[in-house]
Amino acid sequence: MIPSFPIHRSWRLNERHYGALQGYNKDAVINTLYDPDDVRNWRRSWDIAPPLMTDDHPHYNIVKKQYSEEEIKEMGGDIPRGESLVQTAARLVPLWHSQIHPNILNGSVILVVAHANSLRSLIASVFDVEKEEIEKLRIPTGTPLIYNLDGEGKPLPVPDQCGILDGEFLWPLDECPVLFDDFELVASLQRVPSDDTTPKF
Repeated sequence: MIPSFPIHRSWRLNERHYGALQGYNKDAVINTLYDPDDVRNWRRSWDIAPPLMTDDHPHYNIVKKQYSEEEIKEMGGDIPRGESLVQTAARLVPLWHSQIHPNILNGSVILVVAHANSLRSLIASVFDVEKEEIEKLRIPTGTPLIYNLDGEGKPLPVPDQCGILDGEFLWPLDECPVLFDDFELVASLQRVPSDDTTPKF
């Protein structure tokens, strides 16, 4: 029998909100709408947010329905309209201090299941990773990353592991995921059909 474990769900672990880019094909960004250099900065940078989502955005109601009234109240009365990594970290750090870290100190093993940018934000904030390094960091999808912490909640370095992370992947990787992959910018911004599996913001 598979043992059961308590599960705590929180909107604070949601993926970073890409604002006006939300729901669009990552590889379909038009030069006349957004400059390619701006898009790269929005994707990689620590403190630069994309253009904000407006009420008439085609995905506004879809995003809003993902949150309960209580969660929206906790956010200050409105859903996120777009976030930089530092803004994503600002909503994640309270969860670390209120739920995750105290349980670790009590001896629990905690599995944090979240998205790549949420994890980048959390790692940067609670483990004091330099923003220049976190901007280059790519978190592999579906690859557990294990941290062993000291009494102050700081990660114990793992020999021969990727230096930025100070953690250990559950299985070996071919290379350290320290360079954020570039993406090709194409000449038109197209809506992606609902059955299209192309990565989106």
